[in-house]
Amino acid sequence: MADKIGGVAIDFSGNVLEGASVEVTDNGTGTLSSLYSDIGLTNAIANPLTTNGRGKWSAFAATGIYDVRVYTDVDEDIDTYVSVP
Repeated sequence: MADKIGGVAIDFSGNVLEGASVEVTDNGTGTLSSLYSDIGLTNAIANPLTTNGRGKWSAFAATGIYDVRVYTDVDEDIDTYVSVP
């Protein structure tokens, strides 16, 4: 099975982060997760992802638990999310 994961990257002031990097890793391991552009998990995409002009990002991944790190071009951590279903 596959799930769509995604969100909107914002900074601490609530500003949308265009072009931020979003790194998805297997829960607790730090290993980059396999990400896909389709629910059938046939078209692999790059990890880390890059947010669009509205700060949005999304991908498909095998059903599981993931850690998500959002950071800027200067490697400043914006936020880290854990356990994305």
